[in-house]
Amino acid sequence: MDLSKFTQNAQNVIMNCRGLLKKLDHSVIEPEHILHSSLNIDKFEETDLAKVLESLKINTESLSQIIYDYLSKKKKASQLTLANKQ
Repeated sequence: MDLSKFTQNAQNVIMNCRGLLKKLDHSVIEPEHILHSSLNIDKFEETDLAKVLESLKINTESLSQIIYDYLSKKKKASQLTLANKQ
């Protein structure tokens, strides 16, 4: 994937997703990874997403933690590999 074709914020989200996948031992980027990573980029408060969530009075720190908790309960890549072999 040629990251240079993406905006700087999109590049940061993708890089955050990769780090999150590694941290959680997941193998595929899913929408939840993208949302969590979007909430945690540098200068998030300057993004359109921040403005939308603020207008809806959504606490982004709480949302980020809820998404992370959800993701951390999903099967790990190593568990999926073992399940496919059985």
